Parts: sequence; structure tokens; C-alpha cells
Amino acid sequence: MLWQRKRGRNSLPSGRGGFQETHRALRVRAAMHGRSTEAEIRAILEVAVLPESRIKLGTYLAEISREVGGFNIEIERDQTPNEPISFE
Repeated sequence: MLWQRKRGRNSLPSGRGGFQETHRALRVRAAMHGRSTEAEIRAILEVAVLPESRIKLGTYLAEISREVGGFNIEIERDQTPNEPISFE
């Protein structure tokens, strides 16, 4: 795990020099986003590893629909009034 408990507070391993400055900048960035430092690390990793051009399911299905010439769906809404809810 990234975090280690040390004298009652979270700390990151302190590699070769300069890491304290990086950790301070990370804490500032997390505060600016209203997150914990750990949540900020997760957000940074997510942005770094997820492809920007990933296609979501709805986009993919719309693309398939266009390729086959689209389709029309006629949906008729049921106009029957709903029964009132009884809480007894």
C-alpha cells in the first residue's frame, strides 16, 4: 500500500530527495479538488491509465445503428392512470 502509518499520521515513502516537494504539491492539488491525498492519487492514476478515446456503450450502439441504416421505434405510452398508493 502507498500509505504507511507513522507516528499517527499518513506518510509516503521518501525516495531520493525532492519527494517531499512532490508530496506537498500533491496535498495542495488534493485540497484544491476537495479530496484526500489518497483520493487525488487515485484520480491521477485513473486519468493516466484510462484511454481518452474509450468508446462507451451508448456511443458504440449508436454507431452500429448508423452503419445498418438506423431504425425507427414507435413507442406508445400507456395512458391508463395509475392507482394511488395506499400506505395502510
